[in-house]
Amino acid sequence: MMAMILFPAVLGLLVGLVVGGALGLWLLVCLASLLHRVGRPPFYAFVPIVNGLEILRLARRPWWWLLLMLLPGVNLLLACDVGLQLADRFGYSRWFGLGLVFLAPICWAWLAFRPLPRTLAEEAAFLPARSLLL
Repeated sequence: MMAMILFPAVLGLLVGLVVGGALGLWLLVCLASLLHRVGRPPFYAFVPIVNGLEILRLARRPWWWLLLMLLPGVNLLLACDVGLQLADRFGYSRWFGLGLVFLAPICWAWLAFRPLPRTLAEEAAFLPARSLLL
């Protein structure tokens, strides 16, 4: 009888882990593709702290925002700002920037695999070569 009660909970946990892991891996692949498109090493997407620093670099935000992302409530505001800045940087609308936060698997794939509205040649120094902490 106890097994019949626990089975749906265990099944739900397993499905959640598989779906969550697949979405997380998809976002990492999208970030790796985007980093490759802008001339950064794609493996940075798979290094835990470095991928956050690379996203902040793409959005032209300081590295210490990564520390502010640890604060509840502040992280949502900063994520929205980073999404809006990324959308503006790549030539998309503000709605797309909010989609990067709230519809992440769809919008990050769009950003990573679709032609960019603004070509990288339009910005002479898209991402200047500098250390990860600057």
